[in-house]
Amino acid sequence: MIGSKLYSLDFKTIGIVTDILFDRMGRIKFLVISKLRVPFIGIGILRRFIPFEIVKRLGNRYVL
Repeated sequence: MIGSKLYSLDFKTIGIVTDILFDRMGRIKFLVISKLRVPFIGIGILRRFIPFEIVKRLGNRYVL
């Protein structure tokens, strides 16, 4: 799952899974999604914490 792309419902890329956070019971709690962002002034990496429960597998893709 790490390194997989995460897509929106219209199949636009939201970002890449860069880390997985687990709870104390060993269940996946959050996915850390990173995306390179190049605004007009500088460069940065945008990181989002997405709850695992709202991510679904659709075919061979992960969809939010």
